[in-house]
Amino acid sequence: MKLREGLDKLADGLPPDSPPPPECLFSTLHSEADLINGFLLVTTAMVCDIIRVSPAKSCPLDPIPTSILKKVLSALAPSIAKIANLSISSGQFPDTMKRGLITPLLKDDSLDRDVLANYRPVSGLSFLSKTLERLVLSQLNDHIAAFDLISPCQSAYRAHHSTETALLSVFDDHLRAIDGGCGNALLLLDLSAAFDTIDHATLVDRLSVSFGIRGMALNWFRSYLSGRKQCVAINGNFSPDVVLTTGVPQGSVFGPVLFTTYVNPVRTLATPFGVKMHQFSDDTQEYLSFPILPDFLGQVNALTVPANCASSSTDWFTRNKVKPSKLK
Repeated sequence: MKLREGLDKLADGLPPDSPPPPECLFSTLHSEADLINGFLLVTTAMVCDIIRVSPAKSCPLDPIPTSILKKVLSALAPSIAKIANLSISSGQFPDTMKRGLITPLLKDDSLDRDVLANYRPVSGLSFLSKTLERLVLSQLNDHIAAFDLISPCQSAYRAHHSTETALLSVFDDHLRAIDGGCGNALLLLDLSAAFDTIDHATLVDRLSVSFGIRGMALNWFRSYLSGRKQCVAINGNFSPDVVLTTGVPQGSVFGPVLFTTYVNPVRTLATPFGVKMHQFSDDTQEYLSFPILPDFLGQVNALTVPANCASSSTDWFTRNKVKPSKLK
């Protein structure tokens, strides 16, 4: 009951269940040949390669510990490849792999154990489910990279991008403005439980329109998102399962990538204002350089531009069922 109440509370202040208004979605895809209508089948060798480099973490949902699975990989890999290929060819993600296990962990040993806010929910999924995700993700990443589909101002969950490159980009822009005798206005926009409120229909539409995922490949993502459940595990005891009707799976391989595809269009909002934007997952930085003016009124007018841009971004996130929490 508490888990259901917590999920419902996340939706407070968001618009009712209806698709967001139409918008112009950026895409560099120009022909049918650029689309993905189905994912390629995998080989036993590919399965072995993926599992060997995967972290050896286990979840109570796993039939055997991951460390043991890796030791007998040569015997199990053909069966895992068969399961993956059945999933890919049918456009269906196995229902048995859609269950998540939430383990509450105390954020710090010095905190009061009786206060629920002092716990961090950690989601666990079966190792096989994440292996199937990794096999498909490698193909999706190749497609995204080939057509440069992710916003250049997004630094999260991408090769050769990190928090360091995000900070360097924003810091360099600020220093260049200061060297030119200008001031900087910076607004930091944060989102509340952003991964948990994503609208599935909107995400699937975005994958189709902006990322060229069609046919059986799009069916696979529909299946991947639908019918998911999770429960809370404490000291070997499990709560009743709760069906997840929104969001991308926490603790999954695909979740972070799907989130960045979902918020990808937000990059277009800053351009009309002449404001620069940088993102790292659900953290958005919007900033503007402006000349240092002698009169106070001129300074105030200069600062209204990034404020209006931030307001536009906040409205976009709200319309897309993602809840802004902080603006600094």
